[in-house]
Amino acid sequence: MKISKLIPFNIRIKSLYWVRKEREINSDLTILFDKIDNDHYEEATILLKQLEDKWLLFSQTAPEWFALEYIPQFTRAGSMLSFLKAE
Repeated sequence: MKISKLIPFNIRIKSLYWVRKEREINSDLTILFDKIDNDHYEEATILLKQLEDKWLLFSQTAPEWFALEYIPQFTRAGSMLSFLKAE
């Protein structure tokens, strides 16, 4: 066995503040995608706009990993809504 498989490469240490922010955005995204999954497209569109206003501004001062991990989810949700509403 290669020893390189056992050596950690990327370790992320987060403060309690960022753990809480992660939980908050995960909760918001779960609610958004639940609305999309349950065919509540108008509610999801409104919620998407609210969440974008809330989190995109916040992500400008957030660490890079936060923006890279969570902000693309809003584009994903917008694309899903655009596709599903067009049907």
